[in-house]
Amino acid sequence: MTIALLAATAAVSAATPASAERSCGSVPAQGRTHPGQRVDIVRGEVSCREARDVFTALARGEGTEHGPGIPLSKDYATYRGWRCAGKMEVLYCQRGPTVNSHGERRDEIFSRQLPEST
Repeated sequence: MTIALLAATAAVSAATPASAERSCGSVPAQGRTHPGQRVDIVRGEVSCREARDVFTALARGEGTEHGPGIPLSKDYATYRGWRCAGKMEVLYCQRGPTVNSHGERRDEIFSRQLPEST
């Protein structure tokens, strides 16, 4: 995770879902260790199906893990062109070229763990 990605993750987690470009509903739990996730598209021309597929695949362990490492920029996962950082509780993914001086990418998606039902 780069510092920019960490800062972006914190900013998005504080703002989502109110400022999300659009909500894509949720993906179901993947076994006992990966609870359901709420999925939002923050930026870009990403379909909801693709956004949900990325988080489902990562929960199933289909991505490539990089790290853990020092510096933290070496601790992330990739899946089909997406670079994702965080944990399953809050996961932020970026793809494409940088679009501004803050290091934000063309496409950005975000997920957070759904509350457990009681």
